[in-house]
Amino acid sequence: MVLVEIIKEVFYRESRVCYLIAVRTPFVRQPSHFIESFDDLEKLSEVFYPKEFSSEKNSNTQALYIVDRAVLLPKMTYRKALAEDNDDIIALQEIEMPELREELGDYYIAEEVMRQDSEAEKSFLVVAETSNQCEETEMVLFLWMTTDIDILFANSDLKDS
Repeated sequence: MVLVEIIKEVFYRESRVCYLIAVRTPFVRQPSHFIESFDDLEKLSEVFYPKEFSSEKNSNTQALYIVDRAVLLPKMTYRKALAEDNDDIIALQEIEMPELREELGDYYIAEEVMRQDSEAEKSFLVVAETSNQCEETEMVLFLWMTTDIDILFANSDLKDS
Protein backbone atom coordinates (compact mmCIF):
# COMPACT_ATOMS: atom_id res chain seq x y z
CA MET A 1 0.00 0.00 0.00
CA VAL A 2 1.49 3.33 -1.08
CA LEU A 3 0.14 5.30 1.88
CA VAL A 4 2.00 3.05 4.34
CA GLU A 5 5.30 3.65 2.54
CA ILE A 6 4.73 7.42 2.44
CA ILE A 7 3.95 7.60 6.16
CA LYS A 8 6.94 5.37 7.01
CA GLU A 9 9.18 7.66 4.96
CA VAL A 10 7.92 10.69 6.90
CA PHE A 11 8.68 8.93 10.18
CA TYR A 12 12.14 7.82 8.98
CA ARG A 13 13.10 11.29 7.76
CA GLU A 14 11.70 13.25 10.70
CA SER A 15 12.81 11.53 13.88
CA ARG A 16 10.97 14.00 16.13
CA VAL A 17 7.57 13.22 14.60
CA CYS A 18 5.82 10.69 16.84
CA TYR A 19 2.25 10.98 15.54
CA LEU A 20 0.50 11.95 12.33
CA ILE A 21 -2.97 13.34 12.91
CA ALA A 22 -5.71 13.78 10.33
CA VAL A 23 -9.20 15.14 10.88
CA ARG A 24 -12.13 13.89 8.84
CA THR A 25 -14.78 16.55 8.77
CA PRO A 26 -18.49 15.72 8.47
CA PHE A 27 -19.50 14.93 4.92
CA VAL A 28 -20.47 17.99 2.89
CA ARG A 29 -21.46 17.78 -0.77
CA GLN A 30 -18.47 18.68 -2.92
CA PRO A 31 -17.34 18.25 -6.50
CA SER A 32 -16.38 14.65 -7.33
CA HIS A 33 -12.69 15.51 -7.81
CA PHE A 34 -12.46 16.71 -4.18
CA ILE A 35 -14.07 13.77 -2.38
CA GLU A 36 -11.82 12.56 0.44
CA SER A 37 -11.36 8.91 1.32
CA PHE A 38 -10.06 7.77 4.69
CA ASP A 39 -10.37 4.02 4.06
CA ASP A 40 -6.62 3.38 3.71
CA LEU A 41 -5.75 5.65 6.62
CA GLU A 42 -8.27 3.88 8.85
CA LYS A 43 -6.28 0.63 8.51
CA LEU A 44 -3.13 2.32 9.87
CA SER A 45 -4.50 4.55 12.57
CA GLU A 46 -6.53 4.68 15.70
CA VAL A 47 -9.83 6.47 15.07
CA PHE A 48 -11.49 8.69 17.67
CA TYR A 49 -15.06 9.98 17.51
CA PRO A 50 -16.83 12.61 19.65
CA LYS A 51 -18.13 11.39 23.02
CA GLU A 52 -21.76 11.79 21.97
CA PHE A 53 -21.22 9.86 18.73
CA SER A 54 -23.74 7.21 17.76
CA SER A 55 -23.62 5.48 14.39
CA GLU A 56 -27.41 5.06 14.46
CA LYS A 57 -28.26 8.67 15.34
CA ASN A 58 -25.43 10.60 13.69
CA SER A 59 -23.22 8.69 11.27
CA ASN A 60 -22.11 11.93 9.60
CA THR A 61 -19.69 13.29 12.18
CA GLN A 62 -16.08 14.28 12.40
CA ALA A 63 -13.34 11.80 13.33
CA LEU A 64 -9.74 12.04 14.41
CA TYR A 65 -7.21 9.63 12.82
CA ILE A 66 -3.93 9.21 14.72
CA VAL A 67 -1.03 7.20 13.29
CA ASP A 68 1.49 6.23 15.98
CA ARG A 69 5.15 5.97 14.96
CA ALA A 70 5.80 3.22 17.54
CA VAL A 71 3.06 1.05 16.07
CA LEU A 72 3.97 1.51 12.40
CA LEU A 73 7.77 1.30 12.53
CA PRO A 74 9.74 -1.60 13.91
CA LYS A 75 11.46 -0.97 17.23
CA MET A 76 15.16 -0.23 16.75
CA THR A 77 17.78 -0.80 19.42
CA TYR A 78 21.46 0.14 19.41
CA ARG A 79 24.34 -1.66 21.10
CA LYS A 80 28.09 -2.06 20.92
CA ALA A 81 29.16 -4.66 18.37
CA LEU A 82 30.35 -8.03 19.65
CA ALA A 83 32.81 -10.46 18.08
CA GLU A 84 29.84 -12.77 17.39
CA ASP A 85 28.38 -10.11 15.06
CA ASN A 86 31.26 -10.59 12.60
CA ASP A 87 29.37 -12.70 10.03
CA ASP A 88 26.26 -10.50 10.03
CA ILE A 89 28.24 -7.28 9.71
CA ILE A 90 30.43 -8.64 6.92
CA ALA A 91 27.28 -9.76 5.06
CA LEU A 92 25.89 -6.20 5.35
CA GLN A 93 29.14 -4.58 4.24
CA GLU A 94 29.77 -7.00 1.39
CA ILE A 95 26.79 -5.57 -0.47
CA GLU A 96 28.30 -2.06 -0.53
CA MET A 97 32.04 -2.73 -0.30
CA PRO A 98 33.04 -6.31 -1.25
CA GLU A 99 36.69 -5.26 -1.52
CA LEU A 100 36.93 -4.86 2.27
CA ARG A 101 36.55 -8.58 2.83
CA GLU A 102 39.18 -9.38 0.21
CA GLU A 103 41.59 -6.83 1.65
CA LEU A 104 41.08 -7.39 5.38
CA GLY A 105 39.99 -11.05 5.57
CA ASP A 106 36.93 -12.84 6.90
CA TYR A 107 37.26 -11.80 10.54
CA TYR A 108 38.24 -8.13 10.43
CA ILE A 109 35.22 -7.04 12.48
CA ALA A 110 35.89 -9.57 15.25
CA GLU A 111 39.55 -8.55 15.24
CA GLU A 112 38.61 -4.87 15.59
CA VAL A 113 36.17 -5.57 18.43
CA MET A 114 38.71 -7.67 20.33
CA ARG A 115 41.65 -5.28 19.87
CA GLN A 116 43.52 -4.43 23.06
CA ASP A 117 46.00 -1.74 21.96
CA SER A 118 45.84 1.92 22.97
CA GLU A 119 44.16 2.96 19.70
CA ALA A 120 41.23 0.59 20.34
CA GLU A 121 39.67 3.09 22.74
CA LYS A 122 39.22 5.55 19.87
CA SER A 123 37.22 3.12 17.72
CA PHE A 124 33.55 2.33 18.32
CA LEU A 125 31.50 -0.26 16.48
CA VAL A 126 27.74 0.11 16.90
CA VAL A 127 25.02 -2.25 15.69
CA ALA A 128 21.35 -1.37 15.20
CA GLU A 129 18.74 -4.10 15.29
CA THR A 130 15.02 -4.13 14.59
CA SER A 131 12.54 -6.54 16.08
CA ASN A 132 9.42 -7.65 14.25
CA GLN A 133 6.03 -8.70 15.64
CA CYS A 134 7.34 -12.23 16.30
CA GLU A 135 10.10 -10.73 18.49
CA GLU A 136 12.79 -11.86 16.03
CA THR A 137 15.70 -9.46 15.73
CA GLU A 138 17.51 -8.54 12.55
CA MET A 139 20.64 -6.45 12.15
CA VAL A 140 19.90 -3.48 9.92
CA LEU A 141 22.71 -1.01 10.50
CA PHE A 142 26.37 -0.98 11.37
CA LEU A 143 28.38 2.11 12.31
CA TRP A 144 32.13 2.28 12.66
CA MET A 145 33.03 5.49 14.42
CA THR A 146 36.38 6.85 15.43
CA THR A 147 37.27 9.63 17.82
CA ASP A 148 40.79 10.23 16.61
CA ILE A 149 41.44 13.84 17.61
CA ASP A 150 45.08 13.66 16.51
CA ILE A 151 43.96 13.44 12.87
CA LEU A 152 41.78 16.52 13.38
CA PHE A 153 44.76 18.53 14.62
CA ALA A 154 47.07 17.24 11.89
CA ASN A 155 44.65 18.05 9.05
CA SER A 156 43.12 21.30 10.31
CA ASP A 157 44.53 24.75 10.86
CA LEU A 158 43.65 25.13 14.53
CA LYS A 159 45.20 28.18 16.17
CA ASP A 160 45.36 28.92 19.85
CA SER A 161 43.13 31.83 20.77
